[in-house]
Amino acid sequence: MEKEIEKRKDGEAVQLPISRAQKIITTCAVFYGNVTFGCAMNAYGPSLTDFTNKYDTETSTISVVFTINTACYMVGALLSTLIFRMINRQLCVAFLFTGIAITMFISPHLPTLTLFFVVGGVLGFCMGCYDVAHFVWIMEMWQSKSGPFIQAQHFFFSVGSMLPSLIMSPFLTHTEDDDDDTTTTTTTTTTGSPEEEEELRLFIPFTIIGCLCVLTAVFQVVLFIFMRYRPPPPEEFTNGENNEIVEKTDQEIEDYSKKNWFQKQWPGWPIARLVILSALIIGFDQGMEMCTMQLFPTYGQKSNLQLTESQSANTMTALTGAFTVGRGAAIIFIFKIPAQIIFSVNILIVMAANIILVVWANDSETMLWITAILFGLGFSSLMASICVYMERYLNFTNTIGSMMIVSGSLIGSIYPLIVGDSIDYNPVVLSYPIFFSVGVLIIASALAYKITYKTQRRAGG
Repeated sequence: MEKEIEKRKDGEAVQLPISRAQKIITTCAVFYGNVTFGCAMNAYGPSLTDFTNKYDTETSTISVVFTINTACYMVGALLSTLIFRMINRQLCVAFLFTGIAITMFISPHLPTLTLFFVVGGVLGFCMGCYDVAHFVWIMEMWQSKSGPFIQAQHFFFSVGSMLPSLIMSPFLTHTEDDDDDTTTTTTTTTTGSPEEEEELRLFIPFTIIGCLCVLTAVFQVVLFIFMRYRPPPPEEFTNGENNEIVEKTDQEIEDYSKKNWFQKQWPGWPIARLVILSALIIGFDQGMEMCTMQLFPTYGQKSNLQLTESQSANTMTALTGAFTVGRGAAIIFIFKIPAQIIFSVNILIVMAANIILVVWANDSETMLWITAILFGLGFSSLMASICVYMERYLNFTNTIGSMMIVSGSLIGSIYPLIVGDSIDYNPVVLSYPIFFSVGVLIIASALAYKITYKTQRRAGG
């Protein structure tokens, strides 16, 4: 018994309880990291047409960067479990954001499309690793109290997702003649090639985003030096009053190998079934959100409305703004409303937005703005709500977190290929993955709820 407890005290994987002050400061670091993470993840979307012009290619070709990005994102998520076992999480996150910052700094200056794809892959790998880190971090640190913090970490990600369109809008094309006018002006002061013009247009916004990422890396290095994080023991092994390890019997230690009463009911396959359903829900939700946010500005430009880059970036700001408001509201709602109800309401809003996208948004700018706002509200709490709900029944380790992220990146790598190939001449194709994803979400979430509800009744819960 004492030997087992000593392992928990001295082992690298499970340390002594961390103080509340360290939890709060580390949580703030995660939240700021999520802001810059969301900012970097969505940086290419509003600027896609500029990159298309820079490399003199088509949307179907340039959008391959999203597939490469998400494929490498998946590789990063898969390898993260091994990486975090070898390197302290704070130090690893500092390295990851250094890599993300470098990709932001050099993206506008890449001379060839091939190098652009390579840098997009490096960006995806770094983001995949970090996504697993922050996905598990909050639940590991706050455990049974993590619900509002989960909603908050997704809220800060949405704040970051809103920034790229705001930062880039002043530097993008505002009218149909802007490119010609600006190029003519530039010709008198520089060499005036189209590639140089696009590079100058993108230099400032990408540098701003890169600097934000550098600050995240610095924040983590400072914490690593002065307030190094190590995973705390489970709450069942601590005393809530003085935050110390308490003794447990051998049987209690063995019982905790499966989380709480729920996982005690299920050996083997039933638990795996819930993990698989969770991966499907999170995967198709993440794939749907990534595809929509990456290509929604392009939809505005290729629709019958023929919006300029700046105008379509503004509609993207409406989407990410509503996304942020919805996630902020969910932090409060989670105290009063069950997570499964929030999830269901969000699904209905996404369906309404997608129907408007198909029927009216292609010809009406007003309806396009309404669609953007509804998408933002609908996407806002889907992933966070299912995480809050499943956290009651599953112990979200790095391995399970990696599985969830890999599922999302796998689906997210396929969707841009489907949409990017056709969006130039049929912009409504953007709605197809959303309809399919919503169908999967409804079926998978219903099955997951059925499983948990039945087991709760058997256990008297």
